[in-house]
Amino acid sequence: MKYINYLSVSLILLLIFACSPREDAQSLDKKNGLGKVFKAIDYLDTMKIDHPLLVSYMLASNDDFLFSLTDKSDPLVRVFNHKTGRYLGGFGRNGGGPGEFDRVNRSGFARDVDNITITDRKHIGSYNVKLEDGEFKSISQREGRIPGELSPLNYAFFLNDSIVVGKKMFSNTLFSSFNLNSGEVADYGEYPDFEPEIPEAAYHHLYQSQSRLRPDRKKLAMVFSNFPLLRIIDTEDESSQDIFVLPKNEQKPIKAAPGGRSVESFELYKYFNRIEVNESFILTKYGERELVPKSPGSREWVSNQLVDEVIKVFDWEGKPVIELQVEEWMTQFTITPDNRVILFHTEMKDELYVIDLKKLMD
Repeated sequence: MKYINYLSVSLILLLIFACSPREDAQSLDKKNGLGKVFKAIDYLDTMKIDHPLLVSYMLASNDDFLFSLTDKSDPLVRVFNHKTGRYLGGFGRNGGGPGEFDRVNRSGFARDVDNITITDRKHIGSYNVKLEDGEFKSISQREGRIPGELSPLNYAFFLNDSIVVGKKMFSNTLFSSFNLNSGEVADYGEYPDFEPEIPEAAYHHLYQSQSRLRPDRKKLAMVFSNFPLLRIIDTEDESSQDIFVLPKNEQKPIKAAPGGRSVESFELYKYFNRIEVNESFILTKYGERELVPKSPGSREWVSNQLVDEVIKVFDWEGKPVIELQVEEWMTQFTITPDNRVILFHTEMKDELYVIDLKKLMD
């Protein structure tokens, strides 16, 4: 398996590349350091909230607010003070009219500069939330209709005030973009080329990924399911830097599925499964796992965790900073601008949990 690394000039000067992916990963780990490891459960602070969160599918935060998304009840977006837990109000309903969202897309719920981006089946919008004289308000800053050929558009974000970028299903390019004013559709970015024998028509399946834009829109971070890889993209010139994690379980041989439009993914190990960012850091959820039959001869498959799950924290230069060993319930989290990780527990309706990364880094 051959990995092609796209590294910044500074890393090229620092690193001498080896000829195999395992050696590359070892070189990166040795140069950058693995970072200190902490058990997350030992560093949790409890933050009481005065409005119960029965369900939260995604969390996001800006300087003042914590946003929680659910599509199971109204309002869809609930807003809290992320330091005190005070409930400030909410906005958005299920539907197709003004102030409503039609099949809200969870992957497109993220911070946009100081606003919050929300994507549904047909539209993407950026919303400013503020308190004026103690009154909660949400104001649409910009909105756009997603071209039909791009719907549904996953992990969508505003590259700038006129261009939207996101992942189109079954696309032969890493991302697709469209112009809010003209509706013009274009390609954005390129897939890795680690498996050149796999047909390009299967790349959308082979290089499944999740991504988040840095709040200032200058960089984009993405992690891959089938590769232990973090990619950081400069949004101005589309150059990219690849950071490999040395896995305990090397990926199995990858084979194209019959027809050449997908890969035999049931046979593959899975690595990254979540990413969140703020101005300073990239938080990536990592845990090697595989799908196995629930019982001998069963057609029902279950996920078998091969290593303990962790949240790996990187800076925007790709350097590992710290690592948090996490519990099974720690699936929904965000990182605030002041570097506090806020976690939602599905069984605790009136409280959230907080880890102050600053204390761990001192």
